[in-house]
Parts: sequence; C-alpha cells; structure tokens
Amino acid sequence: MDITFYDTTGKITGVANFRDDLADMVKSLEGSTHPHIDGNHFSERATKYVLDGAIADRPANPAVLTGASLSALPVPCSIRINATSYDCTEATADLTFSHPGTYTITVTAWPYQDKVFTYENPA
Repeated sequence: MDITFYDTTGKITGVANFRDDLADMVKSLEGSTHPHIDGNHFSERATKYVLDGAIADRPANPAVLTGASLSALPVPCSIRINATSYDCTEATADLTFSHPGTYTITVTAWPYQDKVFTYENPA
C-alpha cells in the first residue's frame, strides 16, 4: 500500500510503500509527526496538495506579465529570473534587464502553482 506524506502546509513531501499490515500500523500511530494520506501522489506535487486531509488542486497562480512588469502577484512570493531568485512582498514588480536575450521568469508562492513566463529583452 502506498502512503503519501505531507507537511503542515499541505505540501507533498514523500511517499512510501508498505505491506498492508505495516501500512495499518503506520497509519494508526497516535500523535504521528508525519501526516499522511493513502495513495501515491508524489508525482502530482506540482499541481496537487493536501487540503483538509484530501488531495486537492493547487490554485492557479494569478501573476500576469505585461512587457517587463509583473502584476497580480501573490504576496509574498519569489520571482526567479533564470537561476537567480528574488523575494517579493508587493503585488507588482517592474523588472529590468542589463543584457539582451531570452529570460525565463518563474513566480512561486505556496500553495499556488508555479507560473512561468518567457521574456525577450531586445538588443
């Protein structure tokens, strides 16, 4: 039997496979510090989480990219541009780029799904 583990925010953190009799023992542990649900949901963690003890869809990220400006950002969030992350505590962000080229911008804010944009900075 597969059991999916999650943290206090509902983020799926792992999965384990047990014989049925061992799974019953793990699931019946009182005061367990490892919340869990039946099934293997680990591969769905980008789009699913645990809400009120059941698998649920993570909400869509409302962020919008218009030109080089992000709006409707979930607060707080993290904005990753290529490999560098920036913490953001505002609902909008104006981005600046020093060099021409294509940039991948990812907005992350739990429990929202990550939102990925591609921005082409002109020469």
